[in-house]
Amino acid sequence: KSPKIVNLKKTRKLPNKNVSIKMSNTEISSVLRTLARSVNISILISDKIVGKLSVNVQDTPWNQVFSNILKMHGLSYVQEDKLIRIMTDEDLANELNREKLKQSLEKLEPMVTKVIKMDYADPVKLRESLENFMGIEGDGSVEVNDAENKTSSISVDDHTNSLIIRV
Repeated sequence: KSPKIVNLKKTRKLPNKNVSIKMSNTEISSVLRTLARSVNISILISDKIVGKLSVNVQDTPWNQVFSNILKMHGLSYVQEDKLIRIMTDEDLANELNREKLKQSLEKLEPMVTKVIKMDYADPVKLRESLENFMGIEGDGSVEVNDAENKTSSISVDDHTNSLIIRV
């Protein structure tokens, strides 16, 4: 089972500089901190990561040593720019669930309707321009189902010479 890797933001590749480390019966967190220091990377280690480890590697790529330590102990990491967060698989699952919940709540935001009165423009021509801009085809009221299953529309009210936009 390989370590789970989650990229939340701009990610860099893990260093592949060869390292040599020999440590016996040492806390996992200490080994990981030593590894991170050897290639000048910032890491955060969850308090839930406990246990001891013996390491004896010679001229081995850093990314292989790091990945294998995580694999051996059922750990995962999240990389955000120059920072690596190391956590248990359970913590990673909880974090991913929080992200999904956050995205679901954002989808539930109410739609907004704007009425824009036109003084010197033809609302029909302006609607056609907006439809082209948004990649919509249609006449009069246009409805589009987006990825969040919300319906957006652009309508013209001839009586008030206005555009009614619902997004």
